Amino acid sequence: MVTLITERITLCNRTGKQGSTAKALPTHHTVFQMRQAQGNLHIIDVAADKESFQLFLTKWKSQSCYSLCLACYHVSDTAFCQSHFRRRLVNKHVHLGGIDIPNSTEKIIGLAVCWNSKDAYFLSLALSPEQSSDVGEEDLESRSREPLVHNSVTRTMLLNGLQDVLEGCDASSVCVMFNVKEQIKKLSAACNLSIVQGSFADPKVADWLLRPDEKEKNYYRLLSNYLPNEVNSKKESIGFLVTNPESPRVKACAKAWKAFTQVEMPSIISLAKMETNGIRFSRDECEKQKAILQKRKLSLEQEAYHLAGRKFSLSSPKDISIVLFHEHLAQRSTSKDVLEKLQGNHLLPGVILEWRRIHCAISKTLYPIQKARQCNAMMDTDRIYFVCQTHTATGRVVVCNPNLQNVPREFDIGTAVSMTTSPCMRVVSHHGKIQRSQSPLKTITTSSICMRNFFTASSGALLLAADYSQLELRLIAHLSQDVKLRDILSSGGDVFKMIASKWLSVDVDRVSPTQRQQAKQICYGMIYGIRAKALAEQLEVCESNALQFMDSFKSQYPGLKSYLSKTVMSCRQSGYVETLIGRKRYLPAIHSKQLHARSHAERQAVNTTIQGSAADLVKIAMINVDKMLVEKYPPTHDGKQRGGMLVLQIHDELLYDVVEEDHMSVAAIVQHELEHALELSVPLPVKLRVGVAWGSLDTLKLDTD
Repeated sequence: MVTLITERITLCNRTGKQGSTAKALPTHHTVFQMRQAQGNLHIIDVAADKESFQLFLTKWKSQSCYSLCLACYHVSDTAFCQSHFRRRLVNKHVHLGGIDIPNSTEKIIGLAVCWNSKDAYFLSLALSPEQSSDVGEEDLESRSREPLVHNSVTRTMLLNGLQDVLEGCDASSVCVMFNVKEQIKKLSAACNLSIVQGSFADPKVADWLLRPDEKEKNYYRLLSNYLPNEVNSKKESIGFLVTNPESPRVKACAKAWKAFTQVEMPSIISLAKMETNGIRFSRDECEKQKAILQKRKLSLEQEAYHLAGRKFSLSSPKDISIVLFHEHLAQRSTSKDVLEKLQGNHLLPGVILEWRRIHCAISKTLYPIQKARQCNAMMDTDRIYFVCQTHTATGRVVVCNPNLQNVPREFDIGTAVSMTTSPCMRVVSHHGKIQRSQSPLKTITTSSICMRNFFTASSGALLLAADYSQLELRLIAHLSQDVKLRDILSSGGDVFKMIASKWLSVDVDRVSPTQRQQAKQICYGMIYGIRAKALAEQLEVCESNALQFMDSFKSQYPGLKSYLSKTVMSCRQSGYVETLIGRKRYLPAIHSKQLHARSHAERQAVNTTIQGSAADLVKIAMINVDKMLVEKYPPTHDGKQRGGMLVLQIHDELLYDVVEEDHMSVAAIVQHELEHALELSVPLPVKLRVGVAWGSLDTLKLDTD
């Protein structure tokens, strides 16, 4: 699969590099010939004249499969060389102009298109050699409306023609691009072009489907793996013909083709749109909450100094160790677990833990978000643009740079600390324990802030959040076909109360909040492959009791217990596990002779099947919603926004920025597509919430009649 896709794109990528530096020849069809090992490679400059350009567009529209690659260069490269060597360097890209990519050091100077093994077509977005001489940066924008080559095709004409093709291609056509998400984002940001028709194929994604646990590969690494005969030792000449045989594993990927074409590639396009959209950011709300957190952090520092009897660095484990234990030579651990155990002896460990929590929220959540803020001049707002990492072992999408998945729903900033005079901490040297403080405890009123309120809807719009209820639990009920679990999830009641009731053999009304929480932790503990020791820490019981809880829980749900065993056994036999859509993950450690490695692989087998299937389902829902919104609210030429757009995905939650007048109809589309993404043996209820800020959304219930 990867070989077939990679061979489609090699010529196009070669063209993108060669076409960006070659000089145009004054002929009707500008053709560059480069000698390859397999024969001649023709690169045709189709921006030579209007007739050639229109003929090219017509032919392109009729193609059932084509490859596309952007030609870009880094503007900063030249500036660095000039300052580093302290002399003026003549760079072949300096006067080419090109189109700036917003918030980037790159420029687009053209793109290459091909659909057969001999010809590639290059469309220059830069100035022609005649125009580029002695052109200053301030003149480049005005020159963009002038002809590019031979005073014939202007940049505006070229971009309009490209948009016409990209929007008008047949729905069954396939566009092959390497790293398609990034290239689509660049096209959208720099040229305002969107690809709304057809399907896509990316060899990078195809390789990940086959080897999800391997490191993400670049273009040349893919070629070396799948087309080794096509890459010479210098990695400069890339051919197109494929003669090397495929490995048996690659040939066995036919089942993954459906996952590749129907789920992974369409989801990549949806994620590219989401990254391009970004999410609106409230600078005022961020500054307000930062001031509250910093004030609280300062008060905790003063309280810590008061309790310790002197100033010390709360960010230094060494200083904390000296204050707590009075040991200057051997530094003791001051980890969270250690400090939590000491809280019963004195107030200072609790203050230190609270200070660390506030400090972590400021340094690891608030500051990175604030730093990522970008001004969108077109929308006249501050927005946060992030990156979606899709190369993960289970298939879950990870939002990073900045990490918005760790933004807490609510953040408590009050705590119970002593405000009265307290004796300085001392250690009983022969026991090494902190003396118990006799100071009375004065409770401070607890208040909370919500960092999710940094993120708001666009002007005239609302944020619509759609969140699955117990998605992974419902998937394990479907996969295991456990009758009791399916009945509980189909009843519509409090799921974890009913699970606890069955487990403990008590009436639902008599299940305590603690028992409900224990049942919830055991459920998800089995999904994530938690060990008895870790579960014991969560439940605050001994390890033997935790193990007994798990065994008794499994005995109440025999179908679930059988499924967990069969999943591990199947992985041992085949060497891999599969998600609902047939995406595979190979786990060679399942046969390891080392107990730790083998046990870890067994937990991964269960976790990947459930969590990976959840990732598949969310991607399918995201794709279907995107498709329905485009159909109901197609792009308008007047620029007026209708419908909604995806702005964030956090695991099982999708967040949309929707036009206020359309929010009910968009909500109906979102709810229907999420609840019917896949047909399971249990319902897939979705909670809808709507509001102006992400952290202050109200429940939205639709009329189901």
